[in-house]
Amino acid sequence: MTMSIGYVAPPVPLANLSDADLDTMAELQALVADATVLDTTAIDTIAELNTIIGDATIQVQPAEGAFVDGDKTKLNDIETAADVTDFTNVNAALAAATSAVTIKSSTVDLLKLDRTANADVDDIVYMGVSALSSSANDYFWIGNGTPSANRHLRLLLNSGSLMQGAASLPSGGASGGKILVQGDSVTAATGVVTNTSVLQSIAGEQWVVNDSDTATQISPHSKRAPSTMYDLGPGIDQMRETRIPHFPNGGKVIYVAEDRRARLAELTVGQLNQLTPGQRQTIHEETFAERNARLPELEPLIVGDWEAQQDSEEADHNNKVANKSNYDAEKSTHDSAMSDYQAAVDTITPLIEDWDTKDKAYKTYLKSLDQWEADLFARDRWEQLTKKAKKEVREPEQPGSKPSTVNPPAGKRPELPYKPAELRADPEHPGDFKRRANPFV
Repeated sequence: MTMSIGYVAPPVPLANLSDADLDTMAELQALVADATVLDTTAIDTIAELNTIIGDATIQVQPAEGAFVDGDKTKLNDIETAADVTDFTNVNAALAAATSAVTIKSSTVDLLKLDRTANADVDDIVYMGVSALSSSANDYFWIGNGTPSANRHLRLLLNSGSLMQGAASLPSGGASGGKILVQGDSVTAATGVVTNTSVLQSIAGEQWVVNDSDTATQISPHSKRAPSTMYDLGPGIDQMRETRIPHFPNGGKVIYVAEDRRARLAELTVGQLNQLTPGQRQTIHEETFAERNARLPELEPLIVGDWEAQQDSEEADHNNKVANKSNYDAEKSTHDSAMSDYQAAVDTITPLIEDWDTKDKAYKTYLKSLDQWEADLFARDRWEQLTKKAKKEVREPEQPGSKPSTVNPPAGKRPELPYKPAELRADPEHPGDFKRRANPFV
């Protein structure tokens, strides 16, 4: 059967066709409608039409535009039942990954764990990659703050230095493979911390820092003492080093030669008198400036500012007091809201109970009424049958009395008020702040 495409207008003789004669689908339909125009060839299929036109690859152009080379290949590459990116697909892709994922940004939060959906938890945990001042100081970090603060654990990538604690980093902390266990803040004086006793390890040396910022070496093998203090050599003699950044007039560094002290204790007075003053010396003290001048190749020590430190401690204390005060105000507001809530509950609960009681009685009445009407219908039906039928019909029981009318409860069932949100955890009050005097003055 010849396919009917439709007739729109009289066909134009093929020999008289021009570009202006065939520019719409309707005109093509009109042309094909008359088989005599195309040498009486019957057109039953699109394939036959393509053959007549001379190009069997012609396809209907989509509304978005014609296909270009490569489009079909892209469509063929789409997996069966492909869907949006979800956890399963991403997890499978990462498991099969054979190369690293590149993220170009100066600071990247690689992972954010939001735990606020859990009860009594309001913190968010991050981990990411950042930089101190240059690409040479890139570090990986973990903390509970944004990329600009509260990075509690840092691994400096250029040296392997590991820093745990405060947000700020000590001067020169990016070199030497140091391990810094920090507290509230860092002082440039010692490259360690303030406000707490902590343990620090620098280039294999362990230090303890007290609340006066005095840093004392635990592993007594300092290599920074004057050469005259060593008998066997730096790193071999037991040499204890103590740094006191808040000591008046420029701080103080104290070196104690433990091995020499032990050997001198075994000598007699006569033997001691035969030694030079330098050979008998077991303690060497110098200011930070003197130490920096003697060892200019090392990171300079900076004298601490005790009053500035006390100001910082006091400001931190005041922030904690303000936080506690804010909590107390929040608690007062919350307690008032809870009191109002409980009062509303106490008022509404009897109304709810009364409404439920009436609703239950009304539903019982409706059920009894339905049963009474059923019994009454059965009685009426029996009377009708006894009038028409001669055979004996079992007489139903007489319906009871009609149940007393019970009115439904008025209005909508009352609802309990919205309960106030839970109060955040009570912060500990820091107590009274006592400004400390410099113990070295």
